[in-house]
Amino acid sequence: DMDTAAIAALQAAIGRPVSLSHIGSRRSSAASGGFFDAEPIHLLTTATMNEIARRNPASRIDPRRFRPNIVIDTGDAEGFVEEDWIGRTLALGDTVLLQVTSPCERCVMTTLAQDDLPADPSVLRTLSMVNEAVAGVYARVVRGGMVQVGAKLTWAQS
Repeated sequence: DMDTAAIAALQAAIGRPVSLSHIGSRRSSAASGGFFDAEPIHLLTTATMNEIARRNPASRIDPRRFRPNIVIDTGDAEGFVEEDWIGRTLALGDTVLLQVTSPCERCVMTTLAQDDLPADPSVLRTLSMVNEAVAGVYARVVRGGMVQVGAKLTWAQS
């Protein structure tokens, strides 16, 4: 079977015993051609990025560090506003509905150099100190469709 062959190959490659496990949505997401940490959508707001920049002015806070699917312009809002959205459903444009499910805890990936962004461990340190390493929220797709840049965001009726 494929799991047995994979285990044998991994054990030979790293020289120690291993086991494979299927965990929650990861199995179903991989089976459907995708892979994600907790949910298929990561939402990040300009308010969150501005708050991180305010707390760490020496760093370049750029959405690429956080790899969101969607960046939401929250205007003059301050703080980590999207965390208040957990449990609510967002309507993006005319058709897309997203159920906001949980905070997105960040990892070392936010600190790595990429494109013209330098490595910067202070990004994760700042997030850890001010917001328990959370930046953004996860969401699941309730109803899919096309989303255009500048799409209107509203709260769906419950």
